[in-house]
Amino acid sequence: MPNTEPTHTWEALLAAVPAPTPEASALYALTTTPADLIEVGARIRSEKILTDLVRWGGQVAEFLPKATPAQRRLLLGYSDGFFRVTVHEGAKLRSMLASRTGKVDEREAERLAIIGAAAQAYSDGMDERDRLTTALEGLRRYDSSLQDRIDLAHGSVSDAEGLARSLRALSKLWALVSSASGQAGRRADDESAANHAAWRANPSAGGRAPRARTRAGASATGVDTVKMSEKLRQK
Repeated sequence: MPNTEPTHTWEALLAAVPAPTPEASALYALTTTPADLIEVGARIRSEKILTDLVRWGGQVAEFLPKATPAQRRLLLGYSDGFFRVTVHEGAKLRSMLASRTGKVDEREAERLAIIGAAAQAYSDGMDERDRLTTALEGLRRYDSSLQDRIDLAHGSVSDAEGLARSLRALSKLWALVSSASGQAGRRADDESAANHAAWRANPSAGGRAPRARTRAGASATGVDTVKMSEKLRQK
């Protein structure tokens, strides 16, 4: 199996090449304008520069201690100061790239978390809407006019804003029915109290189902859930 480990590493290169002197850093400081740097940077990736630099720098650092005086005389244009500056400026680029990559990864993780939270919030809101509708439909036999109002409040939902409107309308209708006189109102009010008490006694049983039938509970929670979903989708 071929060896996939890199021949040269930044750790070994920086250990072999001392930091440049302030004089060398000033002598070989970039005079390229930012506009020209941007133009060059658009044509070559930093990762490519670093890959080539660590390989080239490692070869040079490996060769120099073994080079004879005769070989060194053939190194036209070579400067120890320039080599040091190049290697250590490359190390700075490496650190900058690692920092940027870390931030990009963090933003991507945050984006995925937001998408997941938005999807879950929307799903919770739809479940809440179905539960409220089912609870109201259970009261139709006590009020013949209730079906039209349920249909209107339930409406058609295609996005988070529409879901929030539907939840508010269903919540308002449930509150009106619960507070009204007559069999439907008494039944709704009784269901609200009984289901809320049952949920408080054992909130893990049935998830949010009991809250869908409480006058002050689940419907408001559903609206808030969808509001959060809409905000998350806008980020």
